[in-house]
Amino acid sequence: MSNGATGDAMNDLCLNIAPACSELGLTQQGSLRTSRTFKGAVEGRMVTVSCGRRSRSRYAGDVRLRVYDGHRLEILVESAVPTRLVLGDERRGGVLADSINKKLGAERVEGLAPSLQHLAVWASEPDWIRRAVADLEVSNLLLYLLPIQGPQANAKVTMGPDMLSFHLKTTGFTPTEVDYWLESVLRLVKALEGAPAPTKVEQLNRVEKMGRKNPYQMVGLLFGAVIFAGFIFIAVLVGLAVLATTLS
Repeated sequence: MSNGATGDAMNDLCLNIAPACSELGLTQQGSLRTSRTFKGAVEGRMVTVSCGRRSRSRYAGDVRLRVYDGHRLEILVESAVPTRLVLGDERRGGVLADSINKKLGAERVEGLAPSLQHLAVWASEPDWIRRAVADLEVSNLLLYLLPIQGPQANAKVTMGPDMLSFHLKTTGFTPTEVDYWLESVLRLVKALEGAPAPTKVEQLNRVEKMGRKNPYQMVGLLFGAVIFAGFIFIAVLVGLAVLATTLS
């Protein structure tokens, strides 16, 4: 995978998703200076490919700076497998991840295929994913998308009741890599749909239904929740400061 970029090259990186998307007939859904999104139907299933530049805050003394924090690439493909599944870097498989996935109805899965032991896995039906990865095509595609090492090692594959997504945080990628990833995700969805169906059928929860029906409203709610959490955090800090002053 290519090295990091600086300046305008960072902003232009998302242009690298265009060739593969255009070849499949996906159309651009508007664009910002630092992001691109393509959508469309591929063999009867909806596909969305998005890329965005991210930044984070860093302080130099009392001055807050915004610094580059990589790009996020996501490939989202409609799926007919009604289950929940998360596969990602084992280093992310901590207590917090266990708690979040448990709330979504997915439990930690141990003893997956030997080639996938480097992954942390959560599933709503552990036996289903164990059977699915017994198919060599499925395990090979997962290993390609989620390799043991390299820049792509922090990628994640997630399944919900109606979709499969591939998510990657990166500082560089080529149009050819996007082409391979997109092809692999589409092949993975087909392979999983061809496996025996899960016996435990998952449904979209209320938040997911809201996101499918009105994604902009969902973004607004999430943004509001972040702002609210920020106010709470500041209030706690102020309260602790007042308490410390009082005690001293």
